[in-house]
Amino acid sequence: MTDPTTVQRYLEAWQRRDPAAIVACFTADGTYSDPAGQGMQGEVLAGYASALFSAFPDFNIEALEHGFIGGDTYALQWVITGTQNGDFMGLPPTGRAGRLEGMDLIKLEGNKIKSVTGYWDTKTLMDQLGVQLVPAAVGATSTN
Repeated sequence: MTDPTTVQRYLEAWQRRDPAAIVACFTADGTYSDPAGQGMQGEVLAGYASALFSAFPDFNIEALEHGFIGGDTYALQWVITGTQNGDFMGLPPTGRAGRLEGMDLIKLEGNKIKSVTGYWDTKTLMDQLGVQLVPAAVGATSTN
């Protein structure tokens, strides 16, 4: 039996900006994936969250629509806001605020998370931060 309060604990850990609490929501072999990284676990996931919170010190996540969509799968639609005042994905601080809507598909196993697959639009975020995406052979530039 899956426990929907697990998702609430997970969301609250992100809201508190607490990487250890985020990781504690997962099974020992649980994974987190999103457009920035695939299959993160344990300390790698904690490092990813820490870097995100460092880049966006005012990081805030708010749940929108959410609920079970079948069996052990939970959908969580969210909006994240924050101002990039630190390095992010190799980019220097822009000082720009962003608002990003996305969703997580969360597979539960009892009172733990087996996997999270996050979906969000990288281009929207980069546009808000003033970053121009160009092919990797050319590189990325900032327009601030």
